[in-house]
Amino acid sequence: MSRILFIDDNPQQFRMILNTLKFVIDDLEVDYSNSVSSAIKKMCESKYDIVIMDIFIPLGYDSVSTIGPKNKLYKDLEASHL
Repeated sequence: MSRILFIDDNPQQFRMILNTLKFVIDDLEVDYSNSVSSAIKKMCESKYDIVIMDIFIPLGYDSVSTIGPKNKLYKDLEASHL
């Protein structure tokens, strides 16, 4: 089973992408967060195979600086799931 976390402040985008993903991937579990803070909580609690995030999300966050591989949060999450 593939686990995906989708982060976007627009639930319509989420539904559209979810329908597309479920069409091409049979065994799929998808979580949705509408904010970076709730996404961070979910990433601390669970391990995801893929994180899909809106490039620009409100409150000044962007995907690369928030969860990118050079970010301390990314390294902390990676270490917690080893």
